[in-house]
Amino acid sequence: DETRKQFAFLSNIKSDDPRLWISPAEVLYHCNLDYGEDLGYLDPSFAVRDYARTVGILKLLYKPMGSVISGQFCLKSKSIPLHERLIIIGIRNSVSATTLSPEHETIEVLGFVPIDTNNQNHRVPWDQMIWLNATPEALNVFKDKL
Repeated sequence: DETRKQFAFLSNIKSDDPRLWISPAEVLYHCNLDYGEDLGYLDPSFAVRDYARTVGILKLLYKPMGSVISGQFCLKSKSIPLHERLIIIGIRNSVSATTLSPEHETIEVLGFVPIDTNNQNHRVPWDQMIWLNATPEALNVFKDKL
């Protein structure tokens, strides 16, 4: 519900919509990319975009354990914790096929909250959620619903 309050484009989207993504994960690596920056990588996560952003490599903390996917962050600040357990909320963005992979899924990250592994009751501190700016690609995933 808090996600819908933060992002008006999600106001009519149901919680079980398959385009939504919420998962425990760790950010293994991230790099900041400037407006139009081209690193020359074949991985579509690093494709040129017309805004500054951060590309991160996420390690999933559920089955399939250890799977690695890409995440796009439009950060309000330049800090996202590395190698910490997080709950990440985002939008699934399947991009076009490449020679590297038939389909590459990127998560357009909307927000994250650290998980306290010492917390005995295993409650997620939702009040500590750090909300980010939605990427244009996140908005495009739902453009037919707007």
